[in-house]
Amino acid sequence: MMRCVVAKQVQENSTEKRAKLPVAWNMLLALAENEINIAAYKTSLRGKHILNKPDLSTEMGEKIFDQLLKAGTERHVRVRMVENYPPKDRGDNADGLSLASKGALHRRSLHLKKYYGSGTMHSKFFVVDDRHFYLGSANLDWRSLNQKMELGVLVLNCPCLAKDLKHIFASYWNLASQPHLSLNNKSMCFSKRDDMLISETDINHKTPLTVQYKGVDTDVYIAASPTSLNTVGRTWDLEAIVSAISSAKRFIYIHVMDFIPMVLYKKPRNYWPVIDTALRKAVIESGVELKILVAALHFVKENLAFLKSLQAINGCSTKGSVEIKIFNVPAITAFQRQIARDRRTHNKFMVTENTVIIGTSNWSGDYFTTTTGLALVSHQNGLNRPFVDSIREIFLRDWKCSYAHALSTYIQHCLENNNNSNMCENSKT
Repeated sequence: MMRCVVAKQVQENSTEKRAKLPVAWNMLLALAENEINIAAYKTSLRGKHILNKPDLSTEMGEKIFDQLLKAGTERHVRVRMVENYPPKDRGDNADGLSLASKGALHRRSLHLKKYYGSGTMHSKFFVVDDRHFYLGSANLDWRSLNQKMELGVLVLNCPCLAKDLKHIFASYWNLASQPHLSLNNKSMCFSKRDDMLISETDINHKTPLTVQYKGVDTDVYIAASPTSLNTVGRTWDLEAIVSAISSAKRFIYIHVMDFIPMVLYKKPRNYWPVIDTALRKAVIESGVELKILVAALHFVKENLAFLKSLQAINGCSTKGSVEIKIFNVPAITAFQRQIARDRRTHNKFMVTENTVIIGTSNWSGDYFTTTTGLALVSHQNGLNRPFVDSIREIFLRDWKCSYAHALSTYIQHCLENNNNSNMCENSKT
């Protein structure tokens, strides 16, 4: 019987007690009998790459590293990994390279800048034995296991979705072996030894897969970016997001690290209002309640200016409303201050009254046009909507947290007054 578990991770020292992400990953890897396929933005599971020595805070990442090592060398599970290249920060590719050098896995690097001039391999998922998978915001990084806020989903005993996700992995795997391939070649024909078969999908926005979640019919599918890597039948995750926003009648709750309506990482920068426009229309025309939780970490002035503009439409509709909060995870201990910028919300999810989207992408134009990413989209229509309700409860718990600050308060305290307190982030691109 299919089982779906929400894998939420909270930062170190949080008072919230929930099932932890490392438990989900350990469970998934322990189930592997034949094959593990991994898409990773980074592999920095062991603290020594950043801290130059092990630390108790890195213990959970060390255990995942050991699980992968044993799977590939002792349990004789075939492990494949596609990892982003070039790494952004020191140590980002270190453990993928280490596991490959120990014979634990077959590894390929995906350099999307060769094809687009910008972009990264930003997907984060495991597929195990064509039957089980994890998909979500967390990187293969010890900091995702105890310093960041993350949200993902562990799905067990669902071969239809697991095989569908494996086809997305195969597109990365094959492209990583083709340094001269043009992405204009829509046939995606590959012939290198060890490449994987890719097929079209019929699980999408128009024909989702219906599964049972706590006894309730739930329509699900996996959407992905960029469109140039999507096979026939695959829904673009941007279309899934806009569709869910446009269909909402009561509320839209969003928790995402970055929400900036621009193409940021490719010069010249461009205005990219697709999601922003859809949200404004939903508030004014459909009268929805819009709440957004976001970090103020990257491109802070631009980020806060756009958010302020969006919140300014609050009151323009007799029913609709807009509230925005900035979520900042403080650094309390000396160790936490050493890695203060890594203590952040890293979530990437949205929930409406009938739809949940749990993804791997931040919300700026780059992530939907030149960067790989994907999302599990689920829809419940009946009176009883247990999956929707569970994600809504997670959002509202974060919304009420003392680390969530009203946008106007944050702007006044951190931007206008240039306060350097624990509440404020320093800008970093």
